[in-house]
Amino acid sequence: ADVSDSRSIISSYNESTTVIDVPMSARQGVVYGFIRPNPDHRFEAGQPVRIVIAPLHADAQDRLMDLSLEASLSEGDDRTLKAAVFSLAPATAAGAKPLLEKATLAAVLERLDALSREGRDVYLTVRPDPRLTLGAVRQLYGLLDAVQGDKGIRMEPAPPGHLHYSGFFPHEDWPDRSKRLGEPWELHVARRNGGVEATLIMPRENREGGSPVGFTEEKHPFASPEELARTLAEKSSRWAASVFIFAPSDLSYGELLDLVRPSFATHPEQYIFLDEKPR
Repeated sequence: ADVSDSRSIISSYNESTTVIDVPMSARQGVVYGFIRPNPDHRFEAGQPVRIVIAPLHADAQDRLMDLSLEASLSEGDDRTLKAAVFSLAPATAAGAKPLLEKATLAAVLERLDALSREGRDVYLTVRPDPRLTLGAVRQLYGLLDAVQGDKGIRMEPAPPGHLHYSGFFPHEDWPDRSKRLGEPWELHVARRNGGVEATLIMPRENREGGSPVGFTEEKHPFASPEELARTLAEKSSRWAASVFIFAPSDLSYGELLDLVRPSFATHPEQYIFLDEKPR
């Protein structure tokens, strides 16, 4: 926390590099600037503070549930969410009996809600079927995120080889290049001639007299997912830590994963913009 931005010791939002995080789901874009110190309990500069950390519930181990949710498709052509069936099972107990098998998403949401009302703290790892479209995966994560919170489920980090669910919900201003922080890469993905084509771009801001006057697109060709990963690793500045992916919503999740998975090692922050173009 002393060397890594945002140099946070105690954070008012979920921050991976902080020492003490808030005990709730609190995305920076949602709470930053809105949660403020209580004026009746402000600390003076240099005032000693003692922090006592204790379990919120004495029966914490009995309340915790680590669950895995897997979405799968049949062999049909329908790759939308309505064609998927779901399995909900313990994530850490090998061979444990599933809570639900071949269930509808409605049944899964109902079971998760019932567990939350029982006072269980549910931590959920999600594995979408690679054949689902990106639009369907985004819809799935949106429905699960709607029941996430202090009295709902907690979404776990993405399992190895998958994109983090929050990457499907980038900030609404980020398609506008002038409103981004840092220098994120752009990966433009399209379907052509029965296959997938992608172009890697680094937008460079043009300035005249100290004022921005648009962007130049610096293209970096690559021939394979491995070469894409090498390019990102070798040509990224300290400000180019993330990748903005512009892709069609009917592209399959697996097709995108095959393209970007090798780059997770150096660029795990990847955000997906469906059916959009940068401006």
